[in-house]
Amino acid sequence: MNRGLALTEWARVTLTGIIRFEDAGVRSPDVLLVYPDEADPAAGFISVLSREGAALIGLRLGTTIWWPGRDGTINPMSVARVTPPVGLRF
Repeated sequence: MNRGLALTEWARVTLTGIIRFEDAGVRSPDVLLVYPDEADPAAGFISVLSREGAALIGLRLGTTIWWPGRDGTINPMSVARVTPPVGLRF
């Protein structure tokens, strides 16, 4: 197996993947994208159906989107790091 290719293929935000993003230049702590019933934002478990989860899922590492902040301003949000889904080993 070509490990470089496999890692590149998983450099995309997926359910149960661990991600770090930058919102307006501020890095988030690592978060885990989960099903809604497992969500606990304070613990870093973000629902795939939340505003943030829905915006992030499917994005590739390094992708930047324009994101409406809670104060109404539009800011860039970038995927800074992606770790493969929990339990997946290379």
